[in-house]
Amino acid sequence: MTKFMLTIGLLDKDSKVQEIGTVHATKLITRIVTAKIGFGTILDATGVYTHADGTMVTEPSIRVEILDTEGTISKDKIV
Repeated sequence: MTKFMLTIGLLDKDSKVQEIGTVHATKLITRIVTAKIGFGTILDATGVYTHADGTMVTEPSIRVEILDTEGTISKDKIV
């Protein structure tokens, strides 16, 4: 059994501003996960980190969890 966890941050890395709405991003990610894998769990999350310039940010994020109980999902489908 393999568990894949992807966290997608919603802030632009240069402007440090959210460029796409959370609801829209969730819909896009849901379509991609459904098309490529067929199932998964999608959660709202908050990331916390410090940029190279020292700016600390909290970032609205979306976490995708995929539990491959049968060992049939290749990493190529995930990335």
